[in-house]
Amino acid sequence: MLHAPVEGIVLFEYNASRSVEVPENILQQFIGTLQTYSYRAYQKLITKYLIKLLACMAHARRYFEKALDNDKSRAS
Repeated sequence: MLHAPVEGIVLFEYNASRSVEVPENILQQFIGTLQTYSYRAYQKLITKYLIKLLACMAHARRYFEKALDNDKSRAS
């Protein structure tokens, strides 16, 4: 899913392949910031195109949720 909130655009495109060609075909003309999980194909795109990657916050949030049981005040 691609989402451009300022422009009000959402794109859903399904492909069964995890090949680097899939995001490359979709993003080859994209210039900007891309927030995604750490799929290696996106790393290759930043060397070819004017794309800056932002990490997916779900991975970081997961560790804070686990820490709630040990130290609720600091994890919150």
